[in-house]
Amino acid sequence: MFEGLIDKLKIFFSTKTGKISTLFLLIFLGLYFNFCETKIKKNSFSKKVFLIAHDPIFYPLNLMGRDKSFVAFASDLFYEIARKQNIRIQLISIPQNALFEKLERGDYDAIVTLISPLASYRQKYLLSSSFYEVGPVLVSKNLKSPISLEEIKTKVIGVRRNSLDAFYFEPLGILMQPYDTLTIAFDDLERGRIDAIMIPYLQANTYSQLFSSGKYNIITTPLTDEGLRIVAPKNESNQFLITEFNKGLKEAKASGIYDALLKKWGLSNPITLEESINLDVVP
Repeated sequence: MFEGLIDKLKIFFSTKTGKISTLFLLIFLGLYFNFCETKIKKNSFSKKVFLIAHDPIFYPLNLMGRDKSFVAFASDLFYEIARKQNIRIQLISIPQNALFEKLERGDYDAIVTLISPLASYRQKYLLSSSFYEVGPVLVSKNLKSPISLEEIKTKVIGVRRNSLDAFYFEPLGILMQPYDTLTIAFDDLERGRIDAIMIPYLQANTYSQLFSSGKYNIITTPLTDEGLRIVAPKNESNQFLITEFNKGLKEAKASGIYDALLKKWGLSNPITLEESINLDVVP
């Protein structure tokens, strides 16, 4: 009985229809087992506690006296994302000079640091999306947003002398006036000798809101991809961490949770300036 059945199956699978059916069966089984393996790994990773280290004040970022508020915001955001995405994390505070050394040694799964998504970093590490942009913006007294790159090229922009900002933007043909101090730059801006100043977002926000009583406006969003993000060695569990964090961050921004946490801690969102633009200048 079984011998006859086996013979019939051999004949069927030797036909063109049988070969196609076999191919589809193998593809289905491959996808099924891959799905099962992925699900098992994901369940395993969701039980893992990821140790994420960061500097107590996110050095070298200049938080302009808002250190405690910023650390509290980051902590709330991370644990909210972890809760939503069903991942387990533990944030640990250590000095900046030990972050990468201990990460390489395997003391932590990941770190949070100020970094640009350069190719050299991506070759070695997994980088999350930035959860807070801190790149340079343009501050002006008379110019308003939105402003185009072509319009900026007709203006004189003050920059810090020997800064990376000048290095990044010089190839774009922007006329730049170097300054040794912001005091001199703002004095020239006030006198109309320059049209805008390029400075990091957090400094710009402080000057425009606290020191100038609204006299100066931020007219662009951050002009580079520099920001705070998770950095982790390349492996499967860390890929899970980065993927889930990015999903959670995107959802937190879409749902309003991100902005609510910023407001809770007295911070502002650098990428939602009304009618502002990003010139897509990436170092």
